[in-house]
Order: sequence, then C-alpha cells, then structure tokens
Amino acid sequence: CQPAALALGRGLPVASSLGLAHRRSGALGANMLGNLFGEDITVCKIQVACNTDRGSKCVLGAISSYVDDVDTEDEESLADFVADVALALMRREDDWISGNIKTINVKSEDDAEDEFSQMSLKERAKIERETINQVAGRDKSDDRAAEGKLEDLGKPTSAVVTMILAMYGKKDMQCKDARSMRKALSSFGSGLSDSLLAAEVMWTPEEPWENMSELDIIEDYPDLIPF
Repeated sequence: CQPAALALGRGLPVASSLGLAHRRSGALGANMLGNLFGEDITVCKIQVACNTDRGSKCVLGAISSYVDDVDTEDEESLADFVADVALALMRREDDWISGNIKTINVKSEDDAEDEFSQMSLKERAKIERETINQVAGRDKSDDRAAEGKLEDLGKPTSAVVTMILAMYGKKDMQCKDARSMRKALSSFGSGLSDSLLAAEVMWTPEEPWENMSELDIIEDYPDLIPF
C-alpha cells in the first residue's frame, strides 16, 4: 500500500522522507519559524484506522483535496489542514475501526524535537516510498509507482491516518474508546495556529489501485485500540 503524508513545523525541524520498509507513502511539509519561551510542550501521535471508499467525499479523497490547497509556508494554512483532517475523520466516525493516542509532555525545545522525531521516524519506517513529500515548499516526492491493475482501481479499503503534533501547553489527550478519540480530534479547531509548533500528517493507502486490509492494520499498527 502507498501512504501519503503532510509534514509541517514551526520551531521544530521536520523529518524528511526515509523511503524505507514495506509501504509506499507521500509527504507534504513545511518549516515555520517560531520561538519557545519556557512553556510546556505537548508532543502527541493520533492514529485512526477506518474503512473507506475511494470517492471524493471519503476520508482519503477529502485529505487529497485539502493537500492541493495547503500553503506549506503559511502557519495558519498548515494549522487549518490539521483541523480539516480532524474534522474529516469525525464526520466519518461510523467507519472507524480502531485508534490510539500517545501523548508526551516535555519542558524543553530539545526534548520536544527528540520526541517528535522519534514518533515520525517510527511511522516512516513503515513506509516504502512517499508519493507526496513537500517540506517548506520544496517537493521531495518519490516517483509514483506504475499503475496497478484496472480492476483494483477505486475499490473500498481500510486506511490509517496518523497525525504527529507538537503544541504549546500541557495537554493530556487519551484514547480509551471512540468517544475519547472524538474529544481529542475536536480540540484541533480554531486557534490551533497559535499553539502549533510542528505537525506531520500521514495517510495510507494513497494510490487509488492499492488496498489495505484490516489484517494489515493489526500487523502494522498493533497498538491501535479496537472501537
């Protein structure tokens, strides 16, 4: 399967494409300038697995359409993208399969950078290739794979959306069930651009002829909690 990802950041560097492991992916990213003033910093990873079709109104279609409008050098545009992805997931809660949230609170920029990078690298290690990869307005995308079989185009699939965020303030987001996941996602609304330091959004599969099964999710994302 071929995931895609959008990476963005202010104050913290964004990991570049690694092109490793067994999946293919895309990434879009940007760096934003920012300073930290001794505030607590929360680094978190939010993952939602869901069943989806391939239409323009599905989760994968919605995310792909948002990417076209993102200005990777504008922090408000990037924060809006994160909020839009969260809203797209909430609108399709009935299709959720599983999910999880990992949250770490740190005091220093160095610690935040380390935690953010570790989370990012762990997820990118599941990726074979990235078909959408832009950082600070620069396109680092890998070449797309040859098109798959015509009969595979547009088939429904399972999918995983991952958001890795670093934000000002101490936050204690947890995932025990679908309700707590919705609560966490709903917090990424207005005002996010004021607190967002760095973000990376990944989604898989990305190519319209690729398919991901629920067994793939269990094998590749064993920490996800069934809903």
